[in-house]
Amino acid sequence: YWSAPGAHNPTSAVYGGRMVEASRIFFWAWDARPYPWYPALTHVWGDTANHERGHWLNGRLDGVSVETLIHAILDDWNFPVEARALEATGAQVAGYVLDRPMSARAAIEPLLTAFSLDAVHAGNRLAVRRRARRPSFAIDVDELVDADAEAPLYEKTRLGAAELPRAVTLKYLDEAAEHRAAAVRMRTVEEGGIVAAGEESGREPVLEAALPAVLPQSVVGGHAAVMLRRARADHERLSAVVSWKHLALEPGDVFILRRDGADAGQWRIERIDEEPGLSRRIIAVAHDPLSLEPPPWPARRHTAAGRRPLPAPLAVLLDLPRMRDRDPPEHPLTAAFSDPWPGAVAMKRSGAVEATLLDAPAVMGELLDALPPADPWLYQRGVSVRVRLYRGRLASVTEQALFTGANAAAIGDPATGAWEIVQFRQAVLEAPNVWRLSMFLRGQRGSEPELAEHPPGSRFVLLDDALRPMRDVGLADAGNVLTLRAGPANRDEADATWKEFGVPFAARGLRPLSPVHLRRAVLPGGDWAFTWIRRSRVPEAADAWSAGDAPLAEAREGYVLEISDAADASATPVRRVEVTAPRYVWSLAEQGADFSAGLPPQLRVRVAQLSETLGPGACAERIFIT
Repeated sequence: YWSAPGAHNPTSAVYGGRMVEASRIFFWAWDARPYPWYPALTHVWGDTANHERGHWLNGRLDGVSVETLIHAILDDWNFPVEARALEATGAQVAGYVLDRPMSARAAIEPLLTAFSLDAVHAGNRLAVRRRARRPSFAIDVDELVDADAEAPLYEKTRLGAAELPRAVTLKYLDEAAEHRAAAVRMRTVEEGGIVAAGEESGREPVLEAALPAVLPQSVVGGHAAVMLRRARADHERLSAVVSWKHLALEPGDVFILRRDGADAGQWRIERIDEEPGLSRRIIAVAHDPLSLEPPPWPARRHTAAGRRPLPAPLAVLLDLPRMRDRDPPEHPLTAAFSDPWPGAVAMKRSGAVEATLLDAPAVMGELLDALPPADPWLYQRGVSVRVRLYRGRLASVTEQALFTGANAAAIGDPATGAWEIVQFRQAVLEAPNVWRLSMFLRGQRGSEPELAEHPPGSRFVLLDDALRPMRDVGLADAGNVLTLRAGPANRDEADATWKEFGVPFAARGLRPLSPVHLRRAVLPGGDWAFTWIRRSRVPEAADAWSAGDAPLAEAREGYVLEISDAADASATPVRRVEVTAPRYVWSLAEQGADFSAGLPPQLRVRVAQLSETLGPGACAERIFIT
């Protein structure tokens, strides 16, 4: 900041400094109350008028001056800086919309019209000036050139009263109504004043203009009144030829016409036409600088009075086994919840451009009771837990609907990324947003490795159509901790409602499911034959019971089998082999080599299907008595 020199800021002959010294200027003060609830909540605060007319800086630093906006537009069109001269306009806007390709002139034309500005060629530069300027010189009638002996020395014309606009409509984007399109309409009355008007009747001339700028109604109303005054004043025009003495005249200049020593009105030059010799014809309109001062106009009350502040949405990444054939197995699912819902929530990797868009809130909540562990795939009878939903509803289903996939939910801890898929048959509402669930099927869809006790506070997410796959996370990210960001899609990422979080990713959608029916047969001679049946992570195909074996979802069939002493759960396996079929024969010789002192009372056998991308999948385990 600096003190601009000039006659308006003179230097003191006493202390040698400027009358206004920038080093002694301070900002004061900032109101910490949240916008737009202040000034919208007039029933809470009684000084809401201070937001526009008080000493608070709020509402004054979040806009841009019109001359700065015009500079920015000219910069975008590569208009040379040295070829422009913009004076201070005293007006500012909170935003400006350019919604289609256009010329620089078309981009700034609405600003010139609404804020009473002139864009003229001054020498070799484009000059933007305020029309509200005082006369800078005078022209005497005796100085006019008699260019045509048969024509008058100068000519005044004016439109008939019936041709003058009696109303104006100025369209804009309302700052107090969440930037929605709005319009100010006003008309003149018989007494010469200007009042607000409704829809035009179509029976009288109406001036219409559109300003694609974000502004408060109070500012737009004042400038719309100026537009109407200006249109009615410009009906009187002057045409005259001046001599070479006035070669410095430019469009936009204001002068006084004098006749017989008396003033014959103030005029603003609109156009200059070249005449033979050094004379020039000026076309001017009547000028009244006082009519260009915007009158006060009532402000629109902010529309945020009934809203609650928008919170940061609760977003989770669900690294789950594949749920349906149409789900991409390599991509995790995303879910989000917010109350109120912002319309859509975006989730993206930190620093990425593309985002996953969630256009509906998930049915999400948390456990109020602990859910104890149980055997997978069997009804967990005699157990019920309460779930508090943040919003939404649940319902009981029939057994047939349950077996076709209804009421599936993910329960787990978002921080660890481990989610068990459960299904529940019964749901009873016990209190507002509190549901009691029972008749669980546990470890569903291949999530039995995550089957565990879930303590109170564990997250509950209903697996429905509100979830979306996150397609920029895939196999290459397996084993990494992802840094994600989520927030309202209609807010900038720098907004406080956007939050960053980390979550481990294991690509469980590509993990082979654990085999089933692990059995042992003792063959003649003492060999042991282990057999099992594979499962497929292709859900619908695997449920086709009449189709024979489950389809192979991997590039090739392979399994890893481990044998260890069951007495020590942490013991290193004595044998680890890979086979290409669901069968392995542990010969009597291998038994002696693995256990030279004889077989222990119990053996632990684990089998897992192999994946070329992730290695061993979930394992089947069984204890065999020797």
